[in-house]
Amino acid sequence: MNKSKDIAHLSSKQYSSAEKLLARWNLYDYSIPKIDIYKTALKMLSLKGNEDIFEAGCGNGDVLLGLRRNGYTGRLVGMDINDKMFNEAKKIQKQENLRPIEFKIGSADKLPFPDKSFDLIFAFFMLYHVPDINKTLIEWKRVLKDSGKILIATASSSNKPKHKIFKKLIEESVKETTSPQFSHFFNLENGEKQLAKVFKVTDKFIYKGKIKIKKPELYLKALDSIRDMFDPTIPISIWNKERNAIEAKIEKEIEKYGHFTDTVKRGFFICEK
Repeated sequence: MNKSKDIAHLSSKQYSSAEKLLARWNLYDYSIPKIDIYKTALKMLSLKGNEDIFEAGCGNGDVLLGLRRNGYTGRLVGMDINDKMFNEAKKIQKQENLRPIEFKIGSADKLPFPDKSFDLIFAFFMLYHVPDINKTLIEWKRVLKDSGKILIATASSSNKPKHKIFKKLIEESVKETTSPQFSHFFNLENGEKQLAKVFKVTDKFIYKGKIKIKKPELYLKALDSIRDMFDPTIPISIWNKERNAIEAKIEKEIEKYGHFTDTVKRGFFICEK
């Protein structure tokens, strides 16, 4: 699957709502030691509360909603490739009578903003999806103020190794289907070199831990969320057969150790012009 095809695929299926994204995010709630990587990132930025912020790939809007709930007064703009991702956030800000947040549909590499519009740019776990990373970074630099900062979060190439093994088992069992490893395009290992072509990397944070669960359902839901990432999409009857085999492996580990674990390695970069 090439990257241009990937974006169209994500827009039409994978990111047609926040449900599939949340299935994967929710796994990290069971990480040990506990961490909220979003709050950690925002704390390291030492926000004053009135900066103009743009978030690329804002998803369900949780980061921006969190800022508003904490009294943030600056301009907040979120963008994603499908408005169904942030429709719920629009409802929430009205229900909670929050200051407005601008949600826009668009492409991260072609922004509808004047030069030097924002003090901060956030990109949480999305840069590996864009067709041209360098072009996107140059565009972000254009809309960033001279004194601005950019925060880019991503995973390590070694994040969730058992998840990768399970995907590989499916590929080997279901012939002529593949699933892209998105983080290979931009991760903790190769990301700094790519960023340094456009920005000055001033800080880096790496979290290492383990997902630890006592029931297989959470892990299986995260796995189910990527079924339509396979090309071609695996029929549900075949998928369920593979899913059952993976469930048996997870249950075997739980029976032996009392829990199932997978290694987590994620983090972020902070950059300046």
